[in-house]
Amino acid sequence: MLRHGNPRGAAARKLAGVKPPLSPVRQRFLEFLVSVAAVHVVALVLYYALHVPQASAREQRTFAWIWMGVTVIVVLVGLQRLKRARRAR
Repeated sequence: MLRHGNPRGAAARKLAGVKPPLSPVRQRFLEFLVSVAAVHVVALVLYYALHVPQASAREQRTFAWIWMGVTVIVVLVGLQRLKRARRAR
């Protein structure tokens, strides 16, 4: 340890742009965020590609329920993976 509290080489790594590997929990959390964002991006693309705004109210509701269902599934799976990663540490 140096006097300023950083381990040796930490300042050099910071300057060189070298990042330490992500912990499993952080990796799972990043995967969780990206997967939820991807679900919404895909849903929005489909929303406009399938012309849902011009569809009947019933078709709009069906699309919304499917979108919400897929989002809930992705969130639950992601939270379970996070939980398992936290227990494994």
